[in-house]
Amino acid sequence: MAGQCLSINITTFPLQQVDYVVAAYHVTWDSVVLLTGRDYHEQPATLVVDRAGKTLLIRRPLTMVLRQFFTENCISEADNRVCYRMLGMPRVTRAAVAGKYQLVPTCGTANEEVVWVMTHHLVHAEIADRKNNNLCLQFTSAHNHAPLLVTVQWCAKSFLNNMQAADQVAHLQLELADFRQYCHGLAGSKVEFSDFQRRRRLQHQLVEYNQLLCIHQHELVMKRAFEQKTLTPAERAAISQLGFKPFTPYTG
Repeated sequence: MAGQCLSINITTFPLQQVDYVVAAYHVTWDSVVLLTGRDYHEQPATLVVDRAGKTLLIRRPLTMVLRQFFTENCISEADNRVCYRMLGMPRVTRAAVAGKYQLVPTCGTANEEVVWVMTHHLVHAEIADRKNNNLCLQFTSAHNHAPLLVTVQWCAKSFLNNMQAADQVAHLQLELADFRQYCHGLAGSKVEFSDFQRRRRLQHQLVEYNQLLCIHQHELVMKRAFEQKTLTPAERAAISQLGFKPFTPYTG
Protein backbone atom coordinates (compact mmCIF):
# COMPACT_ATOMS: atom_id res chain seq x y z
CA MET A 1 0.00 0.00 0.00
CA ALA A 2 2.89 2.36 0.80
CA GLY A 3 4.11 2.20 -2.78
CA GLN A 4 0.68 3.27 -4.04
CA CYS A 5 0.54 6.39 -1.88
CA LEU A 6 0.15 9.74 -3.59
CA SER A 7 2.45 12.29 -1.97
CA ILE A 8 2.59 16.07 -2.35
CA ASN A 9 4.76 18.54 -0.44
CA ILE A 10 2.99 21.90 -0.53
CA THR A 11 5.99 23.73 0.93
CA THR A 12 8.22 22.84 -2.05
CA PHE A 13 5.64 22.22 -4.76
CA PRO A 14 6.61 24.10 -7.98
CA LEU A 15 3.78 25.77 -9.85
CA GLN A 16 5.28 24.52 -13.12
CA GLN A 17 4.01 21.05 -12.17
CA VAL A 18 0.34 21.91 -11.60
CA ASP A 19 -2.06 19.76 -13.59
CA TYR A 20 -4.44 22.55 -14.54
CA VAL A 21 -4.39 26.37 -14.64
CA VAL A 22 -7.84 27.98 -14.85
CA ALA A 23 -9.34 31.44 -14.50
CA ALA A 24 -12.28 30.27 -12.35
CA TYR A 25 -13.43 27.10 -10.65
CA HIS A 26 -16.39 25.95 -8.54
CA VAL A 27 -14.87 24.54 -5.35
CA THR A 28 -17.04 21.90 -3.67
CA TRP A 29 -16.81 20.02 -0.38
CA ASP A 30 -16.32 16.58 -1.92
CA SER A 31 -13.57 17.15 -4.48
CA VAL A 32 -11.02 19.23 -2.55
CA VAL A 33 -8.67 18.48 0.36
CA LEU A 34 -6.91 21.84 0.75
CA LEU A 35 -6.47 25.36 -0.63
CA THR A 36 -3.64 27.86 -0.21
CA GLY A 37 -2.54 31.14 -1.78
CA ARG A 38 0.31 31.32 -4.32
CA ASP A 39 1.72 33.98 -6.64
CA TYR A 40 1.47 33.21 -10.34
CA HIS A 41 3.25 35.56 -12.76
CA GLU A 42 3.40 38.13 -9.94
CA GLN A 43 -0.37 37.94 -9.45
CA PRO A 44 -2.18 36.36 -6.46
CA ALA A 45 -3.60 32.93 -7.24
CA THR A 46 -4.96 29.91 -5.36
CA LEU A 47 -3.44 26.43 -5.34
CA VAL A 48 -5.99 23.62 -4.87
CA VAL A 49 -5.33 19.91 -4.24
CA ASP A 50 -8.21 17.49 -4.85
CA ARG A 51 -8.88 14.00 -3.51
CA ALA A 52 -7.38 12.36 -6.58
CA GLY A 53 -4.03 14.06 -5.91
CA LYS A 54 -4.51 16.47 -8.83
CA THR A 55 -3.31 20.05 -8.44
CA LEU A 56 -5.18 23.04 -9.77
CA LEU A 57 -4.16 26.69 -9.93
CA ILE A 58 -7.00 29.20 -9.96
CA ARG A 59 -5.91 32.62 -11.17
CA ARG A 60 -7.83 34.40 -8.46
CA PRO A 61 -6.79 35.48 -4.92
CA LEU A 62 -7.42 33.01 -2.12
CA THR A 63 -9.81 35.40 -0.36
CA MET A 64 -11.95 35.63 -3.51
CA VAL A 65 -12.02 31.85 -3.98
CA LEU A 66 -12.98 31.36 -0.33
CA ARG A 67 -15.73 33.96 -0.58
CA GLN A 68 -17.17 32.17 -3.62
CA PHE A 69 -16.81 28.82 -1.86
CA PHE A 70 -18.69 30.07 1.24
CA THR A 71 -21.49 31.49 -0.91
CA GLU A 72 -21.94 28.37 -3.05
CA ASN A 73 -21.98 26.09 0.00
CA CYS A 74 -24.27 28.36 2.08
CA ILE A 75 -21.69 28.90 4.82
CA SER A 76 -22.73 31.81 7.02
CA GLU A 77 -19.94 33.86 8.59
CA ALA A 78 -22.46 35.19 11.11
CA ASP A 79 -23.45 31.66 12.12
CA ASN A 80 -19.80 30.68 12.62
CA ARG A 81 -19.05 33.83 14.63
CA VAL A 82 -22.03 33.27 16.92
CA CYS A 83 -21.21 29.59 17.52
CA TYR A 84 -17.60 30.40 18.42
CA ARG A 85 -18.90 33.12 20.73
CA MET A 86 -21.34 30.75 22.45
CA LEU A 87 -18.53 28.25 23.06
CA GLY A 88 -16.32 30.91 24.65
CA MET A 89 -13.85 30.98 21.75
CA PRO A 90 -14.32 34.42 20.11
CA ARG A 91 -10.55 34.87 19.69
CA VAL A 92 -9.83 31.45 18.19
CA THR A 93 -9.00 31.44 14.47
CA ARG A 94 -12.36 30.55 12.96
CA ALA A 95 -12.80 27.69 10.54
CA ALA A 96 -15.58 27.49 7.95
CA VAL A 97 -17.96 24.98 9.50
CA ALA A 98 -21.23 23.66 8.10
CA GLY A 99 -22.19 20.75 10.32
CA LYS A 100 -19.86 17.83 9.69
CA TYR A 101 -18.08 19.69 6.87
CA GLN A 102 -15.08 21.69 8.05
CA LEU A 103 -12.54 23.88 6.27
CA VAL A 104 -9.87 24.61 8.89
CA PRO A 105 -6.97 27.08 8.57
CA THR A 106 -3.51 25.97 9.69
CA CYS A 107 -2.82 29.36 11.29
CA GLY A 108 -4.18 32.91 11.38
CA THR A 109 -6.19 33.74 8.28
CA ALA A 110 -4.31 37.02 7.80
CA ASN A 111 -1.11 35.05 7.17
CA GLU A 112 -0.41 34.87 3.43
CA GLU A 113 0.90 31.30 3.77
CA VAL A 114 -2.18 29.92 5.53
CA VAL A 115 -3.40 26.55 4.25
CA TRP A 116 -7.13 25.76 4.47
CA VAL A 117 -7.63 22.03 5.09
CA MET A 118 -10.81 20.01 4.55
CA THR A 119 -10.55 18.12 7.82
CA HIS A 120 -13.69 16.04 7.16
CA HIS A 121 -11.53 14.22 4.58
CA LEU A 122 -8.59 13.97 7.00
CA VAL A 123 -7.70 10.48 8.23
CA HIS A 124 -4.49 11.14 10.15
CA ALA A 125 -2.10 13.99 10.95
CA GLU A 126 1.42 13.73 12.34
CA ILE A 127 4.61 15.77 12.62
CA ALA A 128 6.86 14.93 9.69
CA ASP A 129 9.79 17.19 10.61
CA ARG A 130 9.99 18.85 14.04
CA LYS A 131 12.87 21.11 12.99
CA ASN A 132 10.88 22.71 10.15
CA ASN A 133 7.42 22.31 11.72
CA ASN A 134 6.30 20.12 8.84
CA LEU A 135 2.94 18.39 9.16
CA CYS A 136 2.08 15.26 7.21
CA LEU A 137 -1.65 15.00 6.50
CA GLN A 138 -3.26 11.79 5.27
CA PHE A 139 -6.57 12.05 3.40
CA THR A 140 -9.03 9.58 1.98
CA SER A 141 -8.26 9.43 -1.72
CA ALA A 142 -10.46 9.02 -4.76
CA HIS A 143 -7.58 7.33 -6.62
CA ASN A 144 -7.73 3.50 -6.33
CA HIS A 145 -8.47 3.86 -2.60
CA ALA A 146 -4.78 4.67 -1.97
CA PRO A 147 -4.05 7.24 0.76
CA LEU A 148 -3.14 10.77 -0.23
CA LEU A 149 -0.27 12.26 1.79
CA VAL A 150 0.20 16.04 1.83
CA THR A 151 3.00 17.84 3.69
CA VAL A 152 2.46 21.41 4.90
CA GLN A 153 4.80 23.61 6.92
CA TRP A 154 2.88 24.72 9.96
CA CYS A 155 2.88 24.28 13.72
CA ALA A 156 0.95 21.16 14.67
CA LYS A 157 -0.31 22.68 17.93
CA SER A 158 -1.89 25.67 16.20
CA PHE A 159 -3.57 23.53 13.55
CA LEU A 160 -4.84 20.95 16.06
CA ASN A 161 -6.29 23.72 18.27
CA ASN A 162 -8.14 25.17 15.29
CA MET A 163 -9.39 21.71 14.32
CA GLN A 164 -10.60 20.88 17.84
CA ALA A 165 -12.45 24.20 18.02
CA ALA A 166 -14.08 23.48 14.65
CA ASP A 167 -15.20 20.06 15.95
CA GLN A 168 -16.96 21.75 18.89
CA VAL A 169 -18.66 24.25 16.58
CA ALA A 170 -19.79 21.43 14.27
CA HIS A 171 -21.24 19.53 17.23
CA LEU A 172 -23.14 22.62 18.41
CA GLN A 173 -24.48 23.33 14.92
CA LEU A 174 -25.73 19.77 14.49
CA GLU A 175 -27.37 19.75 17.93
CA LEU A 176 -29.18 23.02 17.27
CA ALA A 177 -30.25 21.89 13.80
CA ASP A 178 -31.61 18.65 15.27
CA PHE A 179 -33.44 20.55 18.02
CA ARG A 180 -35.06 22.85 15.45
CA GLN A 181 -36.35 19.74 13.69
CA TYR A 182 -37.80 18.53 16.99
CA CYS A 183 -39.43 21.90 17.69
CA HIS A 184 -41.08 21.94 14.26
CA GLY A 185 -42.21 18.32 14.50
CA LEU A 186 -40.06 17.17 11.60
CA ALA A 187 -39.07 13.54 11.17
CA GLY A 188 -35.52 12.43 11.78
CA SER A 189 -34.96 14.31 15.02
CA LYS A 190 -32.72 12.48 17.51
CA VAL A 191 -33.90 14.50 20.52
CA GLU A 192 -35.88 12.27 22.84
CA PHE A 193 -39.08 13.81 24.21
CA SER A 194 -38.36 12.26 27.62
CA ASP A 195 -34.86 13.73 27.75
CA PHE A 196 -35.95 16.85 29.63
CA GLN A 197 -32.49 18.04 30.69
CA ARG A 198 -31.14 17.92 27.16
CA ARG A 199 -34.19 19.63 25.72
CA ARG A 200 -33.93 22.36 28.36
CA ARG A 201 -30.26 22.93 27.62
CA LEU A 202 -30.86 23.07 23.86
CA GLN A 203 -33.76 25.45 24.38
CA HIS A 204 -31.51 27.88 26.27
CA GLN A 205 -28.78 27.49 23.65
CA LEU A 206 -31.19 28.18 20.81
CA VAL A 207 -32.46 31.34 22.54
CA GLU A 208 -28.87 32.46 23.14
CA TYR A 209 -27.98 31.74 19.50
CA ASN A 210 -30.90 33.80 18.19
CA GLN A 211 -30.08 36.71 20.51
CA LEU A 212 -26.41 36.75 19.57
CA LEU A 213 -27.28 36.51 15.89
CA CYS A 214 -29.57 39.55 16.17
CA ILE A 215 -26.86 41.49 18.01
CA HIS A 216 -24.30 40.54 15.39
CA GLN A 217 -26.57 41.65 12.53
CA HIS A 218 -27.24 44.96 14.31
CA GLU A 219 -23.53 45.53 14.86
CA LEU A 220 -22.80 44.71 11.23
CA VAL A 221 -25.27 47.33 10.05
CA MET A 222 -23.80 49.90 12.45
CA LYS A 223 -20.27 49.04 11.36
CA ARG A 224 -21.15 49.58 7.71
CA ALA A 225 -22.86 52.85 8.55
CA PHE A 226 -19.76 54.06 10.40
CA GLU A 227 -17.49 52.99 7.56
CA GLN A 228 -19.64 54.73 4.96
CA LYS A 229 -19.77 57.87 7.11
CA THR A 230 -23.51 58.24 6.47
CA LEU A 231 -24.36 59.02 10.11
CA THR A 232 -24.62 62.51 11.50
CA PRO A 233 -22.71 63.40 14.70
CA ALA A 234 -26.02 63.24 16.60
CA GLU A 235 -26.73 59.74 15.27
CA ARG A 236 -23.24 58.57 16.19
CA ALA A 237 -23.66 59.97 19.70
CA ALA A 238 -27.02 58.20 20.07
CA ILE A 239 -25.53 54.87 18.94
CA SER A 240 -22.67 55.28 21.41
CA GLN A 241 -25.22 55.40 24.23
CA LEU A 242 -26.73 52.02 23.34
CA GLY A 243 -26.59 49.19 25.84
CA PHE A 244 -23.98 47.34 23.75
CA LYS A 245 -21.23 49.03 21.77
CA PRO A 246 -21.25 48.64 17.98
CA PHE A 247 -19.46 45.45 16.88
CA THR A 248 -17.19 45.27 19.96
CA PRO A 249 -17.87 41.55 20.71
CA TYR A 250 -16.76 40.53 17.24
CA THR A 251 -13.50 42.36 16.67
CA GLY A 252 -11.43 39.19 17.01
